[in-house]
Amino acid sequence: MNPFEPDFFSSSKPIWHDCLEERSNEILTLASHFFPILDKLENKVRQVGGIEINSNNYCIENPQGKFLLKKWGTSLNLNDINGICELTSSLTKRNLPISKLIPAFNQSLVISYNNQYWSLFQFDNSDFYSGTVQELKSVAQATGMLFTNLSNIDDNLVSLKKPDICSPKDYQLFKFFFDNPEVVYNEIKESEVELLKSNKNLLQNEVELVFNSNLNLGIFQFSHFDLHPHNILVKKGEVSSFLDLDSIRLMESGYALGFASLKLCRQSVVKTGLKPKDVADIWLNNLAECLPDNKEFYPFIGDLAIAEVLRRIAIILRLNIVDGNPQWNAFLPVQLNHLKEARLLFNN
Repeated sequence: MNPFEPDFFSSSKPIWHDCLEERSNEILTLASHFFPILDKLENKVRQVGGIEINSNNYCIENPQGKFLLKKWGTSLNLNDINGICELTSSLTKRNLPISKLIPAFNQSLVISYNNQYWSLFQFDNSDFYSGTVQELKSVAQATGMLFTNLSNIDDNLVSLKKPDICSPKDYQLFKFFFDNPEVVYNEIKESEVELLKSNKNLLQNEVELVFNSNLNLGIFQFSHFDLHPHNILVKKGEVSSFLDLDSIRLMESGYALGFASLKLCRQSVVKTGLKPKDVADIWLNNLAECLPDNKEFYPFIGDLAIAEVLRRIAIILRLNIVDGNPQWNAFLPVQLNHLKEARLLFNN
């Protein structure tokens, strides 16, 4: 895989499938029992599909419109979910592009059904971010406004664990792999072995550089650490919704903005064919307009993006080394490619 080839995120059309009858009936029972807007109306249910998209989201359509029913992940407890919902409502009140929560009969924003937690949102029928120049500018500005507003939200609202980036544990894992590559090579496909061998020097150089650098990490604040093309909906070139607010954590904003910059700029290069540095300049200039107090990390943005990529590569390696689990190996080419793309975009 070469830098800036189209990947899964290059598809800008959300994929929805009709549910199997049994699942559809279960969702309709839940919806009509808890939410007045879905009661006693003809409802049709579809389920989102695709790799790395939350397949626990359901689109419910009736004569009054479309609604998104979200099943919360089992790793979240009720306090976590209530905090995320409160944060979502706070951002909505600030007129940010966030889908509005719809309360249940008892005015709760979270309901319990079959030992799982659920919430209902307004459905946004827009497309995913595709990377046109207009979208690039709009998303950069909207991202700046999102992070500026997140920096002003009470930091006691949500206490979810932040991603552990550039951790000593990951550094030791990489060192172990570099010294004992056969531990991984003996467990994976031949094509994956060749991929890791051909990128070993690149990976080793980036690990030593990023883990041993004194980086400016930006402001410690609420930050969305997984802003990729399929977590942003756009309409007529403008942002209509940021998705996956589960990925907001109290963390160093530079890591989150570095990774977002990589994912969204690389998609714009794929879409437009512009030079990587030209795309990066457009993005960073527009981001800066709406991020007045948080730009000290800009000179390190390539390193910060790579730091998050290395965290994800470490997860894949650890699954193979510790658990013998290859389930995420298919994403190794994408992540290794990101190491090259980050340097092409953001190196001076």
